Amino acid sequence: MFPAFPRTAEKTALALKAMQQERKAAYNQAKEEAMYLTQLSLASADKFDAALHFGAPDLHGGFVYSRDEIKVALLRVARLEEARARFNRAA
Repeated sequence: MFPAFPRTAEKTALALKAMQQERKAAYNQAKEEAMYLTQLSLASADKFDAALHFGAPDLHGGFVYSRDEIKVALLRVARLEEARARFNRAA
């Protein structure tokens, strides 16, 4: 009976890891979509609330829309692109 226990534990660990990966992928996709929608909202003449495009957090891997956090993420991406463009030429 005991030899089956490690296999069960291993299967459970693999299932948990798969669920965590799915959740992380859903979260990252929602964040990317939020960044695009926020950019569109900021650039668009007809302003809209990008947060309205996200339902319950459990549908998006736990992602909760925060305009301030998305703006910080957008700024970080822009700065990284600028730094890569500037410093990759010298390499």
